[in-house]
Amino acid sequence: LNPDSWIKCAAKVEKALAKCSQEDRFQFERCGYFAPDYACFEEPKKLVFNRVVPLKESADKKKVEGKGTASRKEEQAKAAAEKERLQKIPPQDFFKTERG
Repeated sequence: LNPDSWIKCAAKVEKALAKCSQEDRFQFERCGYFAPDYACFEEPKKLVFNRVVPLKESADKKKVEGKGTASRKEEQAKAAAEKERLQKIPPQDFFKTERG
C-alpha cells in the first residue's frame, strides 16, 4: 500500500458536519471533495472523511515535480504541421495501399 494514502490531520470544522449523512459531499478548502466515512455513523461518533475527487493541481506544482512541462502551443504546432502535410497529398494517392 501507498504510505501516503492514509493521512490523519486534526482540524476544526463547523458543527453542521456532525449531522452529515452518507450521501453528503463536501469541498474542503484547496484540497478536494470529500465524503463521510462509515466511522462518522458508528458510536462513538468520529468525523472521518475520504477524498472522492482531488482539486486540479496548479501548473507551478507540476513544474516542481517535473510533470506536464510540455507546452500546449508545441502540441498545437505539431498538429497543424501534420494537418498541412496531409492536405498536400493528392486525393487519389491518399487511400493507396501501396506506397511508392
